Amino acid sequence: MLSCHRLFALCVVAALVVSAAVAAPLTVNPWLVTGTLSIPRPLFSDTLWSTNSQLDQLDPNFRDLLPEAGGSFPWSPLDQATWEKQSNDTLKFRIAAAQPYAVFAASYVTTTRRQELPLKVSCGNPVAVWFDGKLVGKQSTAKDNLYEVSGTVDAHTGKHLLLVKCIGVANISPASWTLTASFTEDSTRIGTVQFSAISRRGLQHWTDWGLFQELGTPAVSADGRYVAVVRSQRDEKYKKSSWIEVYDSRAAKLVETIRPGSGLSTGSIWFMPVSPALVYGLGGDNGTTLWKFDLVSRTTTPLLRDAKEIDHVVCSPDEQYLYFFQDDEDQDEGAYKLYDEVEDRVFDYNRLRHIVEYSIESRTSRTLNDVGTFAMNEFELSREGRKLAFTRLIPRPGYPFYNTELWVYDLRERDGQLITSLPLTESIRHLCWLPGGTQLYYCSAGDTANPADTVYHNGNQACLFSVDLKTKKISNVSANQTFSVAEGGARSRILWSERTGKLFFTGDDFGKVSLFRTTPAAVPKFESISLSRLVNDNPAIASDGSLLAYTATSPAKPFALFCFDPVSGKETELADPNRELISRSELATYEDYAFTNSEQQFIDGWIFYPPHFDANRKYPLVVYYYGGVSPRDRRFSFQYHWLAANGYVVYVLNPGGCVGYGQAFADIHCNDWGTRATADVIEGTNKILHDKSFLDPKRIAAYGGSYGGFITLDLATKTGMFTALCDMYGISNLANYWGSGTWGYWYGNLALPGAYPWNRRDVYVDKSPIFHADKVTSPLLILHGASDPNVPPAESDQMFVALKLLGKDVVLIKFKDETHNINVKFENLIEHRELMLEWFDKYAKGEPEGWNLRNKQ
Repeated sequence: MLSCHRLFALCVVAALVVSAAVAAPLTVNPWLVTGTLSIPRPLFSDTLWSTNSQLDQLDPNFRDLLPEAGGSFPWSPLDQATWEKQSNDTLKFRIAAAQPYAVFAASYVTTTRRQELPLKVSCGNPVAVWFDGKLVGKQSTAKDNLYEVSGTVDAHTGKHLLLVKCIGVANISPASWTLTASFTEDSTRIGTVQFSAISRRGLQHWTDWGLFQELGTPAVSADGRYVAVVRSQRDEKYKKSSWIEVYDSRAAKLVETIRPGSGLSTGSIWFMPVSPALVYGLGGDNGTTLWKFDLVSRTTTPLLRDAKEIDHVVCSPDEQYLYFFQDDEDQDEGAYKLYDEVEDRVFDYNRLRHIVEYSIESRTSRTLNDVGTFAMNEFELSREGRKLAFTRLIPRPGYPFYNTELWVYDLRERDGQLITSLPLTESIRHLCWLPGGTQLYYCSAGDTANPADTVYHNGNQACLFSVDLKTKKISNVSANQTFSVAEGGARSRILWSERTGKLFFTGDDFGKVSLFRTTPAAVPKFESISLSRLVNDNPAIASDGSLLAYTATSPAKPFALFCFDPVSGKETELADPNRELISRSELATYEDYAFTNSEQQFIDGWIFYPPHFDANRKYPLVVYYYGGVSPRDRRFSFQYHWLAANGYVVYVLNPGGCVGYGQAFADIHCNDWGTRATADVIEGTNKILHDKSFLDPKRIAAYGGSYGGFITLDLATKTGMFTALCDMYGISNLANYWGSGTWGYWYGNLALPGAYPWNRRDVYVDKSPIFHADKVTSPLLILHGASDPNVPPAESDQMFVALKLLGKDVVLIKFKDETHNINVKFENLIEHRELMLEWFDKYAKGEPEGWNLRNKQ
C-alpha cells in the first residue's frame, strides 16, 4: 500500500504530465506597433477598394524591416511609420481616420529548440500575418466580428520576426478593435519560446549570410586619387546584383556610383595607366564588352565590343593598345571525345589560348602566339610597354608532369626569348616588372621538383623570386622565410611602388594574411606592415606607386575597403559595407588557442565562443580544419559565428601540412594523408577538452571539405571520440581520386609526390578510409555535388555503400548539378550547411527536431 506522501507525489507528477500534454498557448507580449498609416484612394476610384487587394498591395520589405522602439521606416514619400513599444497581451486600437488606413504590429519570437509552432492571430479588422517574411495567411472575412489567421510555422533555433498588418476603411471599420496572437509550444518543449521587442540577434540561420555585402578586387587610379571597387548584394531571393563604387582616397568619401547592369564581374575593373578613367567589363551572350568611364567628363565609351572568351586585360602605358588572353571557343565534340594525352582531361586549361594585341584606335587585333601549347598561365606588360613576359606549361614525362617556361617577348622586334624552363609543382605566377625592363619578380614553389629527389616539398609554400633577364639568373629571395606568398587570384599580386622603390605583396603568415614590403637587394629584408585588420587581400596599386588599396578583415569584422600611403604609412578606411549589419548582430567572441604537438611542432588555432557565453555551462564542441593545403586564417568567417550562435563552441586549427608556417611544416603534407594531420586534430581536440572545463567530452562534432573531408573520414576510422561527423566532398579512395578526379594526379604533385598506385600500396590502400570502413563508429553525414569534377561523387558513393553494408549510421546527400564546394546555387549552399547543423544538433546536442522535421520522421 502506498503512503500518503508517495501517493501525493505521484499525483503531482501525473498532473504535470497532463499539463505538459495540453500546454496552454503563449500570448505574444511585448509588441512594437505603428500609428495609423493613411492609404490614399486610387485616382478615379468611385467605389471602395477591395480589402483583399489592399492586403496584397501593402506587403512590407522584410529584408530591411527591423522594427525597434523609436525606429521608423518610410511609408510614403512624405510619411514615416514609427514603432512604439506596447507591453500588452491584447492590443487595443482607437481609430479616428478620414480615409482608409493600415496599422502594423511586430514582435520578435526566440526559440531555443527547433519546432513547428501553431500560431493563431485574432483581429478586429482584416489582417495579414508573416513569420520571417513568409505569409502565414490573411483574412478579409469576419466570423463573430473577428478576423482570424491560423497556421503552423517552422521555427528554427534563434530569433524570428512576427509581423501583423491590419487595414480598415474609415466610417466602415469599427472605431475601436483589438489584436491578439499566440503560439502553442510542443508539449515536450515547454519554456523554449520567448518574446521581445529587441531586434539584435545571433547569426543562427545560414540564410543570414545572404544579408552580407561583398567587395571585389579594388582598382587604383594612376595618380592614387581614386579607388574603385565592385560591391555586391543578394536580394530576398538570393539573386546577386553588383555595382561599382568610386572613392576619393584623399577625402575618404564616395564620389561616384556606377550601375552598369548585369554581367559585371567582381574582379573586372581597372584604371587606365594615365587618364582618370575606369574600365569595367560586362559579359553578355555575344561576349564581353569593355567600357571606359571618364571620371572628369562622366561619359562612358566602349573600348572593346563583344570579345569572346577574354581574360586578364592590361593596357599599354600610352593607352594605345590592349593586351589580353583569348581562348578559342569550345567546339561541339560530337558523339565522343578522344583522349590521347592525360592533359586532355583537364577541363579548365585550353590548348588554344592566344595573347592578343588590340589597337584601341583602329579596333584591329592580332595574335602574338600560335596555338598548340598546353596552357599559357600568366603574362605581364613591362612598365615601358615594350616587352611582355609570359609563362606556359609544357607536359613532361614523370613527376611533376609539367615544365613551366618563362618567356620574354619584345613587342617592337616581334621576337621571343626563353628565359628558363623549370619542373615546378606550382607554376610561376604573378609577374612583376621593375623599371628598365631588365628585372622581373614572380612567386612560385619554393623548390624545383627534381625527379631524382627522394625528399619532397610542398609546392604551395610559395616564395618570391627575382630574374635578371640579361644573365637569366633566378634567385629565391624569400628562401627560409616562414610566410608563403599568398596563393590564388589577385591575392598574390606582386606590386612595385615607384614612389618608394619597394615591392609589396601579401603572404600567409601564421594564421594571418599580412601585407609585406621589401627593397630589391641581394639580401633583402622583409617587413610585415602593421595594419588594422589581420587578413589583408586583393592588393592594387597606383601606376606611380603613391597608393595601395586592399580589402581587409578580422575574426569579428567582415571585409572592408582600405587604402595605404606607402610613404607616410597612413591607413585609411574607405568603405565598411556591413558595419550596420554587424552592429545589430550578436557575434561570437574569439581567442587564440595554439599548442605544441607530440612532434614538438607549433599547431595554430583559435576558439569561437557563443554569444552570452557562460563558463559554468557545458557546451558541445565543433572542430574544423583546413582543406587542400590552404590554411584557415583569422578572417571573418560566417560559418564560425553561425555555429556559435547555435550554441556550439568552435575550435579551428591548422594541423601539419598547410602553408604559411614555413617549408618544413608545409612538407608534412607530402604523402601524409592523415598520419600527421589527423593526429594533430585528435591531439588538439583532447588538449582543448582538458583545458576547457565547460566543454562536454560526450558532445563533439567535426567537419571538413575536400582534403578536409578526407581528414573527416580518416578521423572516423581512427577514433570514436566524435559524436557526429560531416564529410563534405571528401576523398575516400586515393587511387580512384588520383585517376578520376580532374585534378587528382596534378594535386598528387603536392600531396602524393613520387607515389603511385603501383609503387606505394602503403599510401593508396593503407591510407584510404574506404579500406578501413569497418572501424567507423561515429554517425556520419556525407554531402557531395553530383557534378563535382574535382573530387568525383564516387568518392562519397563508395563510402556510403560500404558503411551501409556494415550497418553503420550514415547518410549520403547529393546535390543535383552542383560541383565542388556545393555553391553554384546559393540555395544549395544554405541547404547543405543547414543539413550539417541539423545532423550535429541531433547527435551532439540530443536535439533531433530539425533533422526529423526535414525528413518528417
